[in-house]
Amino acid sequence: EEKIWRKKRLDNLARWKLEGHEKEVWAWHKNNHREYWIEQGIPEAAIDQHKLGYCYTKSLKLKTGEIVTLPVYTMPIWNPVTRELENIQYRLCNPPAGESKYRQEPFIPASAAFMNGNMDGTAIFVEGFKKAIIVYNFIGSQRQVVGFPSKLPGRELLLTQCSQFKKIYVVFDPDAYHADAPGGVSAIERLGKILPGKVWAITMPVKVDDAIVKYGMSQSTFRSYFTIAERLK
Repeated sequence: EEKIWRKKRLDNLARWKLEGHEKEVWAWHKNNHREYWIEQGIPEAAIDQHKLGYCYTKSLKLKTGEIVTLPVYTMPIWNPVTRELENIQYRLCNPPAGESKYRQEPFIPASAAFMNGNMDGTAIFVEGFKKAIIVYNFIGSQRQVVGFPSKLPGRELLLTQCSQFKKIYVVFDPDAYHADAPGGVSAIERLGKILPGKVWAITMPVKVDDAIVKYGMSQSTFRSYFTIAERLK
């Protein structure tokens, strides 16, 4: 059943890619909402590189099954090697109660956001596309940075997109270290079990983007966290 489900989503992705969503992405990028991204700590060059944008009316299905139309900020996810559009992350403006602020396109495989084409060696994993851009620009593009759609990325996503990395530093939000993931483990521990022997956990008192943008963390302070990272077994 799982194989059938996976094949269906891959077939959906193939059809989705043929629908020309790049045109939508470019149109959303041209909408005049750059000030939001700049306020989030994302430089102008990165806004253009990733084609970040804004959509005035996006139809979305709520948990109740109701279809609503909301304005959303748009974050297209590009294949780091082929540069094909793989998915789109949406940041909902004023989401209804009980709904997550973030979501990707439904019915196609979820995707991580890679900041460059270096797909082996060392990587930094963060929780969220926006955080990935901020960290990548903060460290001077020295390493691959990968943003995930949640603290519990799917096992298939991790194995198909990230198993080639030899060493992984994880800088998730503070609540990812609480034992509330399936199986009574933390989201970080779960990640270590899926990618055994590769994961080093970095614990920060605040979200990494807040540390950089809001609190002005220095690069030397950020580097110091890597020296005390805990390797997960």
